[in-house]
Amino acid sequence: MNILVCIKQVADMESRFVVPPGGSWFEETDLAFRINEYDEYAIEAAVQVKEKLGDAASLTVLSLGPQRSSEALKKALAMGADQAIHLLDPQGPQKDSLQVARAIHSAVKDKGFELIFTGMQSQDRGSAQVGILLAELLGIDSVSTLVEFSFEGGKIQGERELEGGIRAQVTLATPALVTCQLGLNQPRYPTLPNIMKAKKKPMETLEVSGTGEAVLGVKEIGAPPKRGAAELIEGDLSAQVAQVVAILKDNKLIG
Repeated sequence: MNILVCIKQVADMESRFVVPPGGSWFEETDLAFRINEYDEYAIEAAVQVKEKLGDAASLTVLSLGPQRSSEALKKALAMGADQAIHLLDPQGPQKDSLQVARAIHSAVKDKGFELIFTGMQSQDRGSAQVGILLAELLGIDSVSTLVEFSFEGGKIQGERELEGGIRAQVTLATPALVTCQLGLNQPRYPTLPNIMKAKKKPMETLEVSGTGEAVLGVKEIGAPPKRGAAELIEGDLSAQVAQVVAILKDNKLIG
């Protein structure tokens, strides 16, 4: 079985983000980067399938992005992937979901992948669209937001997370694409021996093509507007009630 995992390198959410005035993206100069958290669950699910199938499975990990994205691919190789594809694109973070899906489609459409994993969404843009769009372009079935996953007899068994805590049980045959929710499994940490082995695993670098024009653009991003400070009312209950009533009257919220 030919398995693919699509991952993205994103800024560490603990970083200090700086957005230039009127900017449409944050400055990346002083940021630390890591594998998108949702994608780590996708990698783990794929590696578990590979381990189950043994020599009958081959696992490829792919990422679209600038040169730094190769570090994310190296970690995925250390987690158990067999080979990597880097779609080198310095402008990758600025591309919309359809452009990214088109680029991945152009790179993998003839490679015969039977089972494709992606994270449910990226932590930076959060569109939750790339995986589903890729499946549509490839003409294969897809299911999103998996919180349970197993692969038996060539079929995917799983549960999707729906609104209000409801779960839907799903079954589909390959070829198929699934997107993975947080908590699907417990992503493994690369061991030192596997990190060393990953250095010898093949990584193919390709130029991005077939992205087409963007259909969605970001005009501007910025911090949420600051709200007024809270006022702490002290004293006994009757004094607190009197102060609250006075404040409401001053703000013409009551007569």
